[in-house]
Amino acid sequence: MGAQHFEVGKQSEQGVELNRLLERNLKQSRFLDIETLCIRAGEKVWQIRVDLNVINHDGNILDCANLAVICAVSHFRLPEVSVTGDQIKIFTPEERNPIPLIVIHMPITLSFAFFDQGKYLLVDPNELEEKCMDGKLVIGMNRHREICTMQLSGNMLLLKDQIKRCVDITAKKILKITEFIQEEINKNSNDIENKKSIRSSNLDEKMSLI
Repeated sequence: MGAQHFEVGKQSEQGVELNRLLERNLKQSRFLDIETLCIRAGEKVWQIRVDLNVINHDGNILDCANLAVICAVSHFRLPEVSVTGDQIKIFTPEERNPIPLIVIHMPITLSFAFFDQGKYLLVDPNELEEKCMDGKLVIGMNRHREICTMQLSGNMLLLKDQIKRCVDITAKKILKITEFIQEEINKNSNDIENKKSIRSSNLDEKMSLI
């Protein structure tokens, strides 16, 4: 569905590389506070699984997928749980408000395409540019300039100054992207709270009429 060259039911080399980079950038950087997933120590925990579906692949699928995972996890809410002795009760959203996951940091990736043996670089290449590039550099970084992952692919070598330039560009871009994501998440949280307040007031009005 994402592109004509994708084979249904078969994972390509690009898919394997994508999974590996996402796992390295997200899971191994410990961007989630996994201790909050514990229900009962040593016995029961919440399992978080993210399924990615590519609708329209036009290049730089890694950066898009990485952002999608971060936004999905940041938006997700877990049901509240109470543990009393051996009894575990999971509350519905009507009984208690679901709890957001604790995102410690946002490791965002930025991809650079290189042409003419590194003489020219391009940020966020599309599919056509990826087909004719000499190589690609992927940098995963959070807003604190902590590098979470870095991978160079293709038949080319980069100088130290070229890599440093890419790191500096990544730091500036990621700061803006992180701020934008956080603003949208805050807006969404406020909208949810407003809707809950409206539902609660409507319920109180109905109860008073009864």
